Amino acid sequence: MGIEARLHEYHDAAEEVATLKKRGWQVSGLERGINRAYQLGDKIASLEIQDPTSKEVREQFLYTPVSRRTRQIAERLGDFLHYTERFRPRDEKWVTELRNLVDEGIAGLTAATTGTLLSPLMKKGNSGEAVVLAEVPGGASSERARTMLGKPGDSVTIRVDYLDRIPDGHAA
Repeated sequence: MGIEARLHEYHDAAEEVATLKKRGWQVSGLERGINRAYQLGDKIASLEIQDPTSKEVREQFLYTPVSRRTRQIAERLGDFLHYTERFRPRDEKWVTELRNLVDEGIAGLTAATTGTLLSPLMKKGNSGEAVVLAEVPGGASSERARTMLGKPGDSVTIRVDYLDRIPDGHAA
């Protein structure tokens, strides 16, 4: 459920910047819509807000997608929720494999919820504007959250990178 919930959060954000087909509830359908909007696959998007003079990083935000493997696990675990006529012995090996699958799914969900961006930085049409959709990091006050990207009139430099793994210093 957690993996599907995270995909719904990303799908909702994708609808802010792209026209998506009906969402449905299946993991594969949700992922297709997200991938059409972002086209990142398993890449992590890093957005850094830098001081324009010193280039010092003021804030770093990450978009951490639900990986292909984690989506496969969610679909596989979904199979355990439905009745099957095919007999499968419920022995110790079966229980161990199920437990390992659940543990791997938890690790994948942990990685997918490490980032606070709900989408990568998205250009909004031809206006030159960009959209940043993010969760408020845990413990941040509403005032702090409003100024994380800078105050109105501030000059900032934004650096966007696409990474293969979560950078050091971020829990995963």
